Amino acid sequence: MIKNREKLAEKKNAEERMRTDGLRLQVIREYEMGASYVKPKRDQYAERIENWNPQRKKKKKILNINMISEAIDVAVSVSYSDALSVRFVSRDGFLHQEQADKLQYVAEFDSQEAHYQQIKYQSERDRHFYGVSIRFNEWWEDTKKHPIFTVIDPMTWIPDPLPSQTGKFNGQNYRFHGFSMQTSIRDMIGAKKADGSALYKKSDLNNLIANYTKEQRESSRARNSAWNYNQVNVDTLTGNFSLGLYYHFTIYEGKKVFTVRDAERKTLLRYVELQAVTKEEKKNERLIPRPITLTYFKPRRGDAFGESFCDLLEDKQNGKSILANLSIIKAQKEARGGKFIVNSRLITNKEAVLNSSPYESYIFTTQDTENENLSNAMFELPQSQIKSDVWSMLNFIENEAKSATAQDELQRGIIPDKSMTKAEAQQAQANNNIRSLLKNTVASRGEKDFWFLWWRCYLQYFAQSDDKFIALNNNFEYAGETIKKDEFLTGLDPHIMIGTRSELDSIDDQQAQFFTVQVLPMLQNPMISEASKKMMMRHWLKLNKMKPNQIYAFIPLDATERKCKSFVEMVNADIMPESIFADPSVDYQTLWIYMQNAKSWEMKEAVLGALSQILIQSGAMQTTEQYGAVANSASNIALAQGMQGMSQGLQTREDVLPAK
Repeated sequence: MIKNREKLAEKKNAEERMRTDGLRLQVIREYEMGASYVKPKRDQYAERIENWNPQRKKKKKILNINMISEAIDVAVSVSYSDALSVRFVSRDGFLHQEQADKLQYVAEFDSQEAHYQQIKYQSERDRHFYGVSIRFNEWWEDTKKHPIFTVIDPMTWIPDPLPSQTGKFNGQNYRFHGFSMQTSIRDMIGAKKADGSALYKKSDLNNLIANYTKEQRESSRARNSAWNYNQVNVDTLTGNFSLGLYYHFTIYEGKKVFTVRDAERKTLLRYVELQAVTKEEKKNERLIPRPITLTYFKPRRGDAFGESFCDLLEDKQNGKSILANLSIIKAQKEARGGKFIVNSRLITNKEAVLNSSPYESYIFTTQDTENENLSNAMFELPQSQIKSDVWSMLNFIENEAKSATAQDELQRGIIPDKSMTKAEAQQAQANNNIRSLLKNTVASRGEKDFWFLWWRCYLQYFAQSDDKFIALNNNFEYAGETIKKDEFLTGLDPHIMIGTRSELDSIDDQQAQFFTVQVLPMLQNPMISEASKKMMMRHWLKLNKMKPNQIYAFIPLDATERKCKSFVEMVNADIMPESIFADPSVDYQTLWIYMQNAKSWEMKEAVLGALSQILIQSGAMQTTEQYGAVANSASNIALAQGMQGMSQGLQTREDVLPAK
């Protein structure tokens, strides 16, 4: 028996070694493929960073022209003043809109609490400078209950060459990703899994510490100082130093996995198989997303980075720098002095003249160009001025830069030419906004993926017993609220809409105007029930920017509405409510409206058929149908008007159902 156990254990260890070796070879092969593909781009950016560092001026370079940096500052400022924002909308109309609203407020709170605004700022700068920004869903913060995201340096990115060649730039279409990250040894020691166990093995950490201290002992700096590296394991560690780690996402043995290795990719520190979370992912594991989002400035085939502001402006920045510096050198020469003709017959002390000034240039002669003797002891040769075509060329380059980046004086905070009328300025701004809309549409794809991963983290890690604190702005003051999972996550994933703040606000304004003009007058009809009027008033208050805690404090759900919602939930679960027609307190008009949002199953049709008969007999069917049509169209008017007005500006994630 013991021998059999030993054989089984040995067989298991051998299989584990084979799997580990096979994975290591695959990671190395994919790393070399991706590194070779992206090396020219990385070398190009390494040279750019070196040349454009303002702390490292070349000796002959008097003036640094930072056209690219200025353009990126303008672009990021514009994106922040009217930033891409997320809007969560319930898939089943107003039935679960309360949860979608609370999910929206959780997202807004996390943007501040989890420092997503800081992450977005760095991501925007990377997107404009490198052409691509990479955000990594690193982990789940179990104390404050929110996902943790990190911005990856594009200079460390090892991408799969295939997607950029096929035009599929979404991060989920890559066969593999790799990137390097710097972390502290203390963070690695303190990292925990969701179940509370250590994320990294103590033996692996001890090996990292030993290798680090050995390397430091052998360094020239350590030999020439009094440094002492005697930290050999986790238990005796007193310092905190940084280590380089290499993350690699790939598909191994049919599973989407990611590994964490040391900087040299030799030692495996962590192996994780990505798990299905939503119902759709469990049906098709190919849909399991990697926790990475890519946001592009301008995707381009055959280039993993795409186009960036550097590609658009590098030649113009260099040309302007050359012209500006040549002009300065010319002006310096004019200010300091020029060339002098010296009559060597009259001035015999040549050394005294040469040492009189370090800037002038002297030519000693006795005759001029016509071979006549010079009469003056010294005179200055006339100098040519800076030619006007130099300034014309500088203006030409500046205009080309504006055209390439779609940045005019108005965006850059400069007062335009006074000859431009107000109408012309508005038209120029409108034309520029059209180009900005295209860039926002491209960027919205990455922003949509970011918020999907954010929502998915809550679905995966937020337990039913957990509490989530959020701060709500009541217009008068901020108030805190603690909510449970069922209060902001439902059995259906929400529509994830992405658009600029102005675009999303415009949709709300259009819908508010529609309600004010078309719907509110209908509420004077005595045939409409009080419950129906309450639903409309709540929606109207929401369009006027009131928060749910305010709305439901003024117009709370009554007993009939709560009961109708519970009946719809039962029908969605394929359970026929036995008391649905036996309870005398149920208002059938309200139940008719709520039941419209049930899933289109046979049970729903059966319930609606029975309700129709009851309402026809009571003479209330016509009014209920009219109101039901208005209620259902009104609950979705935001999405309809938004898609019509913005085309691709707003996007939704379709057909992704979370697991129950």
